[in-house]
Amino acid sequence: MILSKKKSVIKIQGGIDMFEDLLYRYRSGDSASIEAFEKERLYFSTPEFFNDPFDSIAYIDYNRLWYNINDDLDHHAKETLERKKKELFPLITDSNQECILKLFNDPKTRSEFQKTVDRKIRYISKKITINSKIICFSEEYLSNLMWSHYANYHKGFLLAYSKASLKSAGLYNHEHILLEQKAKLKKVIYNKYMPDFSEYMYCILPNNTREAIQQFRPMLIKMLSSKTEEWSYEKEWRLCSLSDSIESEDPAAYINISPVCVFVGARMEPPERWELYNIAKKKSIPVFEVWCNSTEPDYKLNFCTLDVKELKEQIHE
Repeated sequence: MILSKKKSVIKIQGGIDMFEDLLYRYRSGDSASIEAFEKERLYFSTPEFFNDPFDSIAYIDYNRLWYNINDDLDHHAKETLERKKKELFPLITDSNQECILKLFNDPKTRSEFQKTVDRKIRYISKKITINSKIICFSEEYLSNLMWSHYANYHKGFLLAYSKASLKSAGLYNHEHILLEQKAKLKKVIYNKYMPDFSEYMYCILPNNTREAIQQFRPMLIKMLSSKTEEWSYEKEWRLCSLSDSIESEDPAAYINISPVCVFVGARMEPPERWELYNIAKKKSIPVFEVWCNSTEPDYKLNFCTLDVKELKEQIHE
């Protein structure tokens, strides 16, 4: 692999430009992230631990939702309760069926029913957030902000992966068993407004089954890969994995995949650089170092091949 410092472009043998097909994963540089690199693992996380409180949530139009629910209740109450019962609404049981029939004449009972459904909506929304699995990547590898936010203030490192290998990567559970399912690689869409989840919620409330989840999987993926425009500078991609049931956590724990190359941060200490270099050397993976160029006026990160000779001297100082 040849590095052109002048253009800061990596080319593999044969002169093929790889950058258009690569996505990048920023790492903190702690022992866990270095160990994961050595084992060629990328671990999934859940949106509840991300730094955006709006992450993986969707807009629900309660007026429209309740209009649909009330319309169903007003027009199909008795026959629906007899024909569907628990299949239609999980909260309807034989013991409370008589109570629910009073909805049509008792405003207080209707209000209590609405509170129950509201709790169910919040429950489903939270379950989707904590049970979905995501690995985050970026199109950018020289972003000053992301090196600071996601790579321990430039003390960490960055791994590059091809999109094709991410799409075909095998998923493993916590017992290190290969799963049959595949994750979905999606480019994050940045919008002013959240995706509208109202119709999905109306359909999933009464029928939280595997078939219902599969039917609305594209909507769930859209929700997991949508963010506000304020985050657009990250140019993010996400590898998403979903459980077959809202009630259960997705079993995916990590993917097993080898990076194309490694970048060490501008402030990474020599011992950590040396450790990364030796791991990469065993895997025949090239290592590059990011640096700040003070000979040019613009605030722009640069990179070059890791100077192993200089690094050895620093280690033995």
